[in-house]
Amino acid sequence: MSRLDAHHHVRRPASAPPSATGPGPRRRVQLTFVLDHLSKAPIARGELQRWASLIRELAALTNLFCKLSGMVTEAEWHRWSVAALRPYADVLLDAFGPERVMLGSDWPVCPLAASYEEVVDVAEALPAELTAAERSHVFAVTAERAYGLGERDGRGRAGDGGPVGLDR
Repeated sequence: MSRLDAHHHVRRPASAPPSATGPGPRRRVQLTFVLDHLSKAPIARGELQRWASLIRELAALTNLFCKLSGMVTEAEWHRWSVAALRPYADVLLDAFGPERVMLGSDWPVCPLAASYEEVVDVAEALPAELTAAERSHVFAVTAERAYGLGERDGRGRAGDGGPVGLDR
């Protein structure tokens, strides 16, 4: 199967309906598309409902995955909290399910709003209420499936329920 990271081709749901993503994910169902950074959720403006509605519409596209990433830079820099980010992560996880959500980063942009340690803490905190199997999808299995990656190299195994490669 062909793979394509199309995060630059999917428009911001906060400013456009899902039809604005263009024909890509709808017409090329044999391709895998990845929506980056929660599609730039309007966290700083606190606009959850419209974004959530549009994210749910996008989640109906079964060849579309989404990265749980870039949240601290979409929030109010240096004044964000995990509690303020959680509703956006919850909507994303509910709409796409852990099987189509993968952890990502906004490196090297995220230091504008948070330290590396804070970003790792957010990554560990937001999916904390998921089961170990669901967390393993968010931290590894979903990305392996979306990008067609093979077996892991022994540094960490999918299914252990924790983040892999987030050593501090």
